[in-house]
Amino acid sequence: MASIMKRGNRYRALVRRSGTTRCKTFGSRREAEAWAASVERRAHEIAAHGYVAPKAATIAELIDAFEAAGMMRNGTTRSILRVSRRDVGHYRLSDFGFVQCLEWAERRMADGNEASTACVYVSTLGRVYKWGRVAKRLDLPASIFSEVRIHLRLSGHKTKPRTRDRIPTDAEVERIIGYFKSTWRKGKVPMHEIVRVAADTAMRRGEIVRVTVGDFDHNRRELTIRQRKHPVHKRDATIPILTNETLAILHSRCEGRSPNDLIFDFDGRSVGKQFTATMHELGLNGLVFHSLRHYCASRLIASGMTIPMVSIVTSHSDWAMLKRYTHLSAAQVHEQAQSLGIS
Repeated sequence: MASIMKRGNRYRALVRRSGTTRCKTFGSRREAEAWAASVERRAHEIAAHGYVAPKAATIAELIDAFEAAGMMRNGTTRSILRVSRRDVGHYRLSDFGFVQCLEWAERRMADGNEASTACVYVSTLGRVYKWGRVAKRLDLPASIFSEVRIHLRLSGHKTKPRTRDRIPTDAEVERIIGYFKSTWRKGKVPMHEIVRVAADTAMRRGEIVRVTVGDFDHNRRELTIRQRKHPVHKRDATIPILTNETLAILHSRCEGRSPNDLIFDFDGRSVGKQFTATMHELGLNGLVFHSLRHYCASRLIASGMTIPMVSIVTSHSDWAMLKRYTHLSAAQVHEQAQSLGIS
């Protein structure tokens, strides 16, 4: 039984049940009693069934609680759940089942998403449901999301994302840079410089627009990338600047500026959109900005660098992961063997 105690002009509700104590202060006795009754009812349902029914709560409210708990730990999750909230946030949790989830995935595919992308949305919302089931003890059907993915796969859809195996050639990279250089105007995003830096350093788009003047050491030919992507936790990484052209670009953009200034003070999303639009215009289908990272890694491997050396540039802690960035031919292996005197 809850106890309500008056303290001054306010009322303190105290609920003790199953070794757990919860208390909260309200401006009126009625509010305190209503809260205490709600807590006791929830505790009773959990004790009886293990979970509590979500009742009138919506998907949007669950996503908000997920965010408030600090579970959105990267921009991708935040972006996906923002779209999910817009698409299906109005559903009551009790009304969103397998059929509704499948219809949502099919709508995303009809809007232009690949089946693999639709599955990413489904899986991410599934994580929110699992969190609600464990952390909030809500009686949620978390299994429907895996069932939807299985249904799409058995229906003939390719639910696994395609590997990024399209790598530009040297000629294509020079063509892209040449096009951006010829169309650049002062005050606009210097795409020709950004593409050159990406192709020479294997830096991601977000990393390029985040590095500061203070991160660049011209004398040591090094650039420090703060909080670089890592499978376990982000961390700072210092990479070598291997080409004189990129060194000159960075030096010219840093000269006379404050250490806290961004080297490329532009919106990363704009960079990505411009690159994608230009690839379509040039007829270079299948190329995305991330393809430049593959290009750099493959080029370094082809030049004879060992995987440990290349990992210093790309910051891969798992060398096995670096293998997907290497695309060597038998002819290149023969050339390397001849240079080493093996054949």
